[in-house]
Amino acid sequence: MSKAKKSIIKVQGTAITVIAQEHGDYISLTDMVRNFEGGGALIEQWLKNKDTVLFLRVWEQITYATEADLLNVALFGHTAKQWRDTNPKLEGNVGDCAGVEQLLVLANMEGMNAEFIHMGLPQGERLNQIAIRQMQVLTYANLKALPGAK
Repeated sequence: MSKAKKSIIKVQGTAITVIAQEHGDYISLTDMVRNFEGGGALIEQWLKNKDTVLFLRVWEQITYATEADLLNVALFGHTAKQWRDTNPKLEGNVGDCAGVEQLLVLANMEGMNAEFIHMGLPQGERLNQIAIRQMQVLTYANLKALPGAK
């Protein structure tokens, strides 16, 4: 498990917090404008700028696509693009052709991944191992032991 590393840099006499994590570095906007008159207004203007909102929207889409591809690779063994390239005649995406067990595992993995991100755990092989274990449990379970099963 890699922890976030907090450091301080000085810019024109102002201490600015930088947090380095596995997937990127974060700079405190509050610290950046703390010693500047009207600093809060600078952040407010930045957030009102339509280009900033567009940038954040694109960034979120890229981040989501990356996360989705990590879950796809962990469960299906390939990215969405790789699946489309391999299956050009099929409509939809890999999830549209998945079995109920795979969809259930995917839903579980999304929830677990959100918790792992919150905990600051590195991804590595953990998602793939979760997918393998859950698919084994679902596909090798003794269905006769379930109530109402024949």
